[in-house]
Amino acid sequence: MLDLDEGAERAVLEYRWPGNIRELRNVLERAAVFCDGELLRRRDLRFDGELEATGVEGLDSHFTLEQLERMHIQRVLQVEQGHVEHAAKRLGVSRSSLYQKINKYQLQSKI
Repeated sequence: MLDLDEGAERAVLEYRWPGNIRELRNVLERAAVFCDGELLRRRDLRFDGELEATGVEGLDSHFTLEQLERMHIQRVLQVEQGHVEHAAKRLGVSRSSLYQKINKYQLQSKI
């Protein structure tokens, strides 16, 4: 489970959320993937419009697509406390596809 520091919490509360709850979920999921611990900071959050303004500079471009996929799956599994069925639903893939990725990347999960 991730927490928000004071700056991130303030940013979330002050943002207008034109995309409603879906946008909130997307912002938090994206932040969870790229944060470096269990605490989300303001710098981890990218709101609509900010991503275009920063472009890909906001992402660490030395990662390969496979490395980004592995990190994303790992973070979603952490958020879902290792439950593959929940993680697969959140990722928009089948359980069998997620199991293949878990095996490929040698990730931990609750089976």
